[in-house]
Amino acid sequence: FLYNSFGSETDIVSESELPPGRCTVSVSMQGDAPGAPGRVSLAIDGADAGGDEVPILSRGYGARGGDVGSDRYSPVTKAYEAPFAFEGKIHSVEIEIAPFDKTSAAYAEARAKSRAVYATQ
Repeated sequence: FLYNSFGSETDIVSESELPPGRCTVSVSMQGDAPGAPGRVSLAIDGADAGGDEVPILSRGYGARGGDVGSDRYSPVTKAYEAPFAFEGKIHSVEIEIAPFDKTSAAYAEARAKSRAVYATQ
């Protein structure tokens, strides 16, 4: 899983191999507020498969939306050329966005820091 936020790339590699056959791959993003640092975690069939910290946690997909299985417009990284299509079969994709606790002190602090970071972009 490669996370790219404003050109800052974090390559998150699973600690486990995918099993043969059908499986469920999950990506979870945790943080105090959008634009603040966060953590991306991977799971395979519900079991922890690794993760890493990311400098800026973004919850949006930009003006064109997100791509699954290929990059229609531009690649996530310069390490390959678009569309770089996945050749396997994706049975389904579910995206769940949980709300932040906007009443927490951590949220207020993270938002203030992220505003400062975005002002320099």
